[in-house]
Amino acid sequence: MPAGLSDAIGLVILQDEPAGTYLPLGDTRGPFLALAEGMLADRAQAVLVLPTLPHDVSAGIVALLRASYTRSLRRPRPTDVLALTLQVKRLAGPEAADDVLLLLRTRV
Repeated sequence: MPAGLSDAIGLVILQDEPAGTYLPLGDTRGPFLALAEGMLADRAQAVLVLPTLPHDVSAGIVALLRASYTRSLRRPRPTDVLALTLQVKRLAGPEAADDVLLLLRTRV
């Protein structure tokens, strides 16, 4: 990540390419989590990992994220990101909800 860019990142979204149907993370879970952990180590505040979803579901999630993304998500409060993640899980549907993963930066 370019120097300085990580200071501006509050919420990062990682998603596999949309498809005609839901596909579980499966073998891509490990690489997605490794990438997410790297982003957290590089000062992202939160990372949301999404599986392959149908085009219409992905479009609904993108619309939700665009409508929800405000300046406050540059330094998101965990409760705000959790609430947004629950909305994303609902849109993804019960079959895909377990593959919607949220990683949050911890403060020590």
